[in-house]
Amino acid sequence: MSTQKPRITDSMRRKIAAYKKKHPDDPVSDVARYFNVTPRQVEWAMKRDSDGKLKTNKTSRTRQPVERISAALTHDTDTLLTEQHRYALAQLTADKNIPVHERVKLLADLTFIRKTLQQVMLQGHMRGVDAEILAAVVRMHVPGASDDDVIKIYMEAKASITT
Repeated sequence: MSTQKPRITDSMRRKIAAYKKKHPDDPVSDVARYFNVTPRQVEWAMKRDSDGKLKTNKTSRTRQPVERISAALTHDTDTLLTEQHRYALAQLTADKNIPVHERVKLLADLTFIRKTLQQVMLQGHMRGVDAEILAAVVRMHVPGASDDDVIKIYMEAKASITT
């Protein structure tokens, strides 16, 4: 009466397959004895390896609770992008071990994201109006106005019209 061996992991299967490739003349029973598994488990590891179904490396993913993801999706795009920009900036600030060349590239990427975010916010605030034209008009009257300034001027004008 044989006792059932415990399940083997993918890493063990990879080790068995690698060993069997290095020692193709060894019988399956010897390999099984060497790894303390059954001959069937050795055969299965070899089959999975030949099929290309053995995972070569596992990527570690952190799973977010579904509630957190669905809550993030209910935010409007502006809020979601703003939160992600702040999160990335906070991580960059917190990690002092990033090499200088990577830090410069990340800062350039964050600056680009911030400009894109400002444009999205500007267009969101000016629904129904051509945002680029309105921004150009504001900048003709207020040279050097940033996107935030354009939004502020637009919101003030909108408030004065609606009241």
